[in-house]
Amino acid sequence: MGDWSSAAAFGAFLGHGTQKCSPVQAGPKAGCRVSEQQPTPRYWFPAKSYGWGWGPPCTWEGWLVLVGFFSLLVLAGVSFVRSQNLPAFLVSVLGLNAVLIAICFWKGEPPEWRWGGK
Repeated sequence: MGDWSSAAAFGAFLGHGTQKCSPVQAGPKAGCRVSEQQPTPRYWFPAKSYGWGWGPPCTWEGWLVLVGFFSLLVLAGVSFVRSQNLPAFLVSVLGLNAVLIAICFWKGEPPEWRWGGK
């Protein structure tokens, strides 16, 4: 048999239900139970401790989004400022920010005013 802890971690990574015991151990005699409750959501962007909004990413997907955002921002700056097309640059910056905020709403912890210590 394979390592059960790594299989459970892989199942949690895929978003499957949590399992308290291996199938071999599960049952009333073992005192274990198999849980099919909803796993807690895996946020890419955690809420800030103080204020409203999101903090730095806590997963590799969040960091990938942030690196892509800054890369496209630099690309827009280089291409539109060099051609002196200020309206196109402003539209691209606003569009990139709108996409980043939409991704934060979609994959981030729900924002609310926080005053720390919650």
